[in-house]
Amino acid sequence: MHIYKNKPEEEFLNTFQYWFETKDENKIKQKAGSISVQEDLSSLINMSAENRAAGLNFTPIILINGYQFPDKYDREDIYYFIDELIKDEEIINKKRNF
Repeated sequence: MHIYKNKPEEEFLNTFQYWFETKDENKIKQKAGSISVQEDLSSLINMSAENRAAGLNFTPIILINGYQFPDKYDREDIYYFIDELIKDEEIINKKRNF
């Protein structure tokens, strides 16, 4: 959060990518530098709890009209489904509940 709020966007994105590659929390803390104020993480904690309650346990996920794109397909596979999704009356007419 400190990097996101206090550093340039490019530095945040690079650090975010680095985290997914290494999962090394100590190196991320080094990149953030000294932090004099403890960040309020309550909004992130609440969002995580809401996602878990909704069955969303990884990111990024793809939602199409409130339906989760199946895990068994790669993100690039969505192109094979576009034509069918456009024609699907249930998906087109579904009212969002969120």
